[in-house]
This record gives sequence, C-alpha cells and structure tokens, in this order.
Amino acid sequence: GRALPHSYRLMTGGNPRLEAETADTWTFGVVWQSSERAFTISADWYEIEIDNVVAGLGFLAAYQQCFNSNGTSNPTFDPKNEYCQRITRDPVNSEPLLVYGGNYNFSQRLTSGIDLSVDWSTSLGEGTFGVRSSANKLLTWKQPQFQEPDSPLIEYAGYGTDGNTGGYDYQLFTTFYWQRESMNIGLNWN
Repeated sequence: GRALPHSYRLMTGGNPRLEAETADTWTFGVVWQSSERAFTISADWYEIEIDNVVAGLGFLAAYQQCFNSNGTSNPTFDPKNEYCQRITRDPVNSEPLLVYGGNYNFSQRLTSGIDLSVDWSTSLGEGTFGVRSSANKLLTWKQPQFQEPDSPLIEYAGYGTDGNTGGYDYQLFTTFYWQRESMNIGLNWN
C-alpha cells in the first residue's frame, strides 16, 4: 500500500501564564492648517518598543522549541520542557497527534518611522470635494525571526512582507472624496 500523509492538529486555548504586552512609545508631530481650513499638512515621527509580544504558538514552533532548534530553548532535551509538554503523541506508535497551542509571550518588537499627511478640500456643486493622502516611511522594524523568547532581533524594514512583519520602505494611502451633509462618496487605494 501507499503511505498517507500525516495530518496534524493544533488546539488553541488560554494561557494562565500570559503577561500583558508593555511598550515604550515616543512620538513627535506638527500640524499646519491654512487660515481658511481648506489645506492641512501634518508630520509625525514615532518610535515604539514592545516587550512581552503576544503571539500564537503553532505546531512547527512547538516542535522546534521542544527539539532545541535554536540551541537554547531545551538544551537538555528535557521532555518536561514547557514546549514538549504542549505535544501529545499516540501512546501506541508515538506518532504526533495534537499540539496544544495558544498565546505566549515572545521576545520584543521595535519599530520607528515617519508619517506625512496632506488634506485638501474645496466646494464643488452642493458639496465638498477633497483629497487626503498619507505616506509612511518605515525607518526600522525589528523582531525575532522565530517565536522564541531569546531569539535575536532581525531588521525587516525594506525586505518585503510576509503578512507578519513590517517589510515595506514606503507606504501610501490616498482618498478622493465628495461629501454633502450625511452622504459621503470616496475612492481609496494604497
């Protein structure tokens, strides 16, 4: 016969040892608005350092930490290691059955950047037409490559994105809008 691929199950739940994320946040910004209020420009700089980042423990991460893939998560290969305890195996053939995942505190995340926003509007017909544009220059986005408490921070700014990391250098979001009383029509893109 032919072997069937394994299917692995992940069960997520609460974690009574989960701690709140904490952050140090620094911002500085300026806003200028024309006297007739039809034109506004703002610029902001930010820097954010988050400790105890909360993230989900997945199937692969549990195995990597249990089997000491980083050299520090379980150096003695102790089956009582917290990551190994999250793995359930079949008592007959020791095949993996289930990983109890959930949220854990992992390492930290650092980011900084500059935001620039411009808003212009004018009367058009019986309403107001306007353009609002926001741009962001990402200066840094550092986080661990792996979900582990002591993993080194890696710079992701400017290296694309996988949906979980910063990645971009610049990001632009623009809206064209027309509004009249409680009606608002707009076109957005980024």
